[in-house]
Amino acid sequence: MINLGLIIDIHTVSLDCELSGPADRAWYYLTQPEGLRAWLAEGSIEPRTGGRVKLRFQKSDAPVRSSGGALVHGMVARYEPYRLLAYSWMDASRDVQKPHFGSAHTSVSFTLMEREESTQLKLIHSGLSPKLISKVGAGWHAHLSQLVACSRSDMPLPEILPAMMSRYERQAALMRMNARHI
Repeated sequence: MINLGLIIDIHTVSLDCELSGPADRAWYYLTQPEGLRAWLAEGSIEPRTGGRVKLRFQKSDAPVRSSGGALVHGMVARYEPYRLLAYSWMDASRDVQKPHFGSAHTSVSFTLMEREESTQLKLIHSGLSPKLISKVGAGWHAHLSQLVACSRSDMPLPEILPAMMSRYERQAALMRMNARHI
């Protein structure tokens, strides 16, 4: 189950979900090429702080992106096996002078907390553009839905991105209104 993402501030979205199985299984999906491909994108993450991150999204993996998919580069900021993975996120398929997410580099972190028969995952994506935070939140929600299904060895869930977009857009609009009044 995934809690509806929370827009923490106008630049940060946070999502929580519960994955079946132990933390080492969740870690596999976050760090290994086969695991990443199952729920997020083709890619690789060097298993160390300072390691390179490369993710290639096909158009079908990320329908809100450009017609040709996307290429994400980053650098691992924290690598604590079975507990924490954090890396920078730069959409290299776009012009760096006109960054898609609001700054040249945004940051993504995954925190794992093992429970008795499951693992709690918390994802935080920060440094986002206020106008795109709803799309990013809905996109992560769709990808995490796929990860939950993978952790349960279920068939992939139906596409939920369009349904989640309106929820995240409403939440982002409220956050922007509140920010203007501060």
